[in-house]
Amino acid sequence: MTLGLKIAPLINLSIRALTLLGKFILLFYMAKFLSAEEVGVYGLFVVLVSYSLYAVGFDFYTFSTRELVLKDKKEWGSFLKSQSFLIIFAYIVILPIILFLASYSIPTKWLFFLGLLIVLEHLNQELMRLLIIDKKTVMANNLLFIRSGLWCYLIIGCMIFALVENQLDSILDAWIVSDLIALIVGWLALKKGLVFSKSQIIQIEWLKSGLKICIPLLISTLILRAITTVDRLWLEQLEGLKVIAAYSLFIGLTNAIISFLETGVFSFIYPKMIQEKSNSENFRILVKKMFFQSLGLALLISIVLVISFPYFLHWIGKDIYYTYKHIFYVVLFANLIYCVSMVPHYILYAKHRDKQIVLSHILGLAIFILSTLVLIFNKVQVAVAYGLCCAFLSILIAKVVFSFKKNRFV
Repeated sequence: MTLGLKIAPLINLSIRALTLLGKFILLFYMAKFLSAEEVGVYGLFVVLVSYSLYAVGFDFYTFSTRELVLKDKKEWGSFLKSQSFLIIFAYIVILPIILFLASYSIPTKWLFFLGLLIVLEHLNQELMRLLIIDKKTVMANNLLFIRSGLWCYLIIGCMIFALVENQLDSILDAWIVSDLIALIVGWLALKKGLVFSKSQIIQIEWLKSGLKICIPLLISTLILRAITTVDRLWLEQLEGLKVIAAYSLFIGLTNAIISFLETGVFSFIYPKMIQEKSNSENFRILVKKMFFQSLGLALLISIVLVISFPYFLHWIGKDIYYTYKHIFYVVLFANLIYCVSMVPHYILYAKHRDKQIVLSHILGLAIFILSTLVLIFNKVQVAVAYGLCCAFLSILIAKVVFSFKKNRFV
């Protein structure tokens, strides 16, 4: 049992690393062998699907999981039925709005794929959380790899051996099929022990209680995620899908920093910060540990990216990526700022200062819009990338100020 507990984090880390690697390889393969327009559409798909998961899910799991953990699995049916009502409402009301707004940036022929992927990814995400509560963590991680990493390797292999054509349709089909497989297998693993009956009613008051808790943090999350979603939609309107292709590739590269920090630093130190939030001395030690580990790992990954970047461009060999290569360094700097800002973010989060987090994100979004407009007015190329830097810098400053406001982290 002890050995299993020690190996489990390594297995989880390996799965996450393989998933991240698969996405990287797929993105580079697309950049080399697919048109820039198709890479641009894929880049928009990724951010829109990711953002929409929050919008259609309301972050309700933050409330429902705490409720379900305390109950026997046989009692889950009534709560899941009630949450399903909320999900269906979101699909009917919110999903059409998302697709309508997306139609301004994504060609109409791709909207069906987008809508289907939003639904499948959301259902899989909710299912994975239920499996974790049901103590089926290994199954949940395996299914996550199937729908987030494995299909990337498989579709690349199929395209290399000419089993399918090198086009966006093939990639989206593979993504959808992997989601369907994960959803079916996950449901079969979860349903044993669940009890549903006609007598179970929709618990409206329970839903209202959950939404009152979830909505404030959901707004904060949506505002922050809006910055990294609006940037691409705005850029598409200003520069076109070809520039989105280069921007998405560079963002994909630099996002490796936060992915590794979340897995290798934050997930280990943050739970301890919650435990020690009332012990100021231990809390400060953990904050310093998080800061230096985050900064050190972020700088190390950045150096590796800067050294390897010219070789990536040479392998891809397309003018559009060379033309906008300077943007890579801008978004890399923005990512570094964002990573550092996560330290004061976790300080505030551990201390339940949700209001300050929301205010910081509102400020960041406002700064992003204003700075980008000023840069566009001054005819700065790919202004949204510089706007991103301004936004993340303002969020960092705000969170640092809020963190130090009461007796140094306490």
